[in-house]
Amino acid sequence: MHLSTILASVVLTIASLTTAQPLEVRQAPDRFYLQTQVVPGINDCGSNKQGLYVYSYHTGAGLGVAAASADSSDDSWFYLNGTQLMWTYEGNTIGPWPVVVSSYPYQAFNPISISIASAGSQEGYSTNGTGLQSTAAGGGWIACDWWFTAPQIFAVTGYRNTPLPTSCSKVNLILVPVA
Repeated sequence: MHLSTILASVVLTIASLTTAQPLEVRQAPDRFYLQTQVVPGINDCGSNKQGLYVYSYHTGAGLGVAAASADSSDDSWFYLNGTQLMWTYEGNTIGPWPVVVSSYPYQAFNPISISIASAGSQEGYSTNGTGLQSTAAGGGWIACDWWFTAPQIFAVTGYRNTPLPTSCSKVNLILVPVA
């Protein structure tokens, strides 16, 4: 009887320790590239969106939007400042600039600004097993053949059952450490 009581106590102690452990938190590298990965089981529509690197597509003086290219640049990378995503260029001589999901009501997806003119900071970025996450992009990310010469990255922010334009592909944004 005494042995079964001890055994029950040990089992309960182990069970309480395993349930008290926090979920795995993935630590982002200090500096990283963001690379597109077409969501498995989803058709890649329009141009090939697999394995592209995200960067700030220049739209004006100090202004940019998130776009993607097959070329990575050793001079351009991202990092997390707490839960704020930042982008920098040319060894940190340009930037850092905040990455902000634009907020337009009643839209299914919104552009991502990477520029000196981004309105303040935007908290809520984190990483997990599928890559970059954002509270502002609760529906994930898409890459679309849009107005620019490179696919533009958008955050899916609302109306998640709305069909995407035929030039868009649902993607994950994977972190690739800068060597």
